[in-house]
Amino acid sequence: MRIRGFHAPVVKRVEVRLPGWEGVRVCQLTDLHFGLVTPVGLLRAAVERANAEAPDLVVLTGDFVCRGSRWVGQITETLGALEVPSVAVLGNHDHWVAADAVRRALERAGVVVLQNGWTEVQAGGRTLAVAGMDDSTTGNDDPEATVRGLSLPALGLTHNPAAAPALWARGIRGVLSGHTHAGQMHVPGFTRALYRTALRQPYVDGLFEGDDGWVYVSAGVGSAAVPWRAGERAKREVTLLAVG
Repeated sequence: MRIRGFHAPVVKRVEVRLPGWEGVRVCQLTDLHFGLVTPVGLLRAAVERANAEAPDLVVLTGDFVCRGSRWVGQITETLGALEVPSVAVLGNHDHWVAADAVRRALERAGVVVLQNGWTEVQAGGRTLAVAGMDDSTTGNDDPEATVRGLSLPALGLTHNPAAAPALWARGIRGVLSGHTHAGQMHVPGFTRALYRTALRQPYVDGLFEGDDGWVYVSAGVGSAAVPWRAGERAKREVTLLAVG
């Protein structure tokens, strides 16, 4: 399906392991970038696809706006259609533009916004936790505050995947992020190398697993600078995670 000449987001299915979260289905939306560069129809299509998957929980990992606050109202209108409990963190573009306005728009849509804290969620017949660390690119992250008082099995959220090790070090074994758009124009063998060296970004797209934990980096839905995407890994995605 195409919307205003752009391919609609695809549903990308990923299997991960996270103790205590077995059997839970989590849908991730990220980098929606409401604004001129991203047609709102693409974002509505992403929400429709998220609802169609009937997950236990939706998480949103930042960058809701692009270059201005003019489109903040579309956040409430579009994300208010989500049909299951939803939790979000903010991204660098949100802080650059209007973090408080973005947070209020999300809350009006019924989304819980975490800024270096955690919240309980009911999923899979259990009480679990989502821990959300604020954006590290803009220096708003505080890993200690994020996990303070946390004892439940937790899923971590933070916009920039480079910050994931700070959560692993504090007992959060699974982290969801965005930020990179998978390079937006993804060239196999080149994009990851460029990000790791020139941009100091070790986690560019997909699932990265280590001894201390894992981070999944979604390619996201929207665009911040140019509207186009190229390459299989950079396709606009709605991520559905099955936790085993």
